Amino acid sequence: MEAKLEKLEKKVGEKNDRDKPLAGSPFTARVHLTPFPRKVKIDAPRFTGKEDPEIHLDSFNQSATMNGCTDEEKCLLFFQTLRNRATEWFNKLHPGSIDSFSDLASKFKAKF
Repeated sequence: MEAKLEKLEKKVGEKNDRDKPLAGSPFTARVHLTPFPRKVKIDAPRFTGKEDPEIHLDSFNQSATMNGCTDEEKCLLFFQTLRNRATEWFNKLHPGSIDSFSDLASKFKAKF
């Protein structure tokens, strides 16, 4: 009986750890905890920091919208389109500072 209880406690602990936002994530808990059960293929070019940021945002936003992505899903997917200097910028965003795609797009345009 005690072994079963320990096993159950371990499962509960693993689930709780899985539900916590990643340490240092730039997203608020609301965005970070958005369920994302499906695979989405975003047809947008990669952004390294040398390309036009407006074109990149428009291309990404159109592709994500065509795939039926929510605002929160756009936030979570945007990182996948970044490379090099742009990835470094994203990784330096303050934890919990992004609550919408509009927030992310504004910070992106301010930087690039």
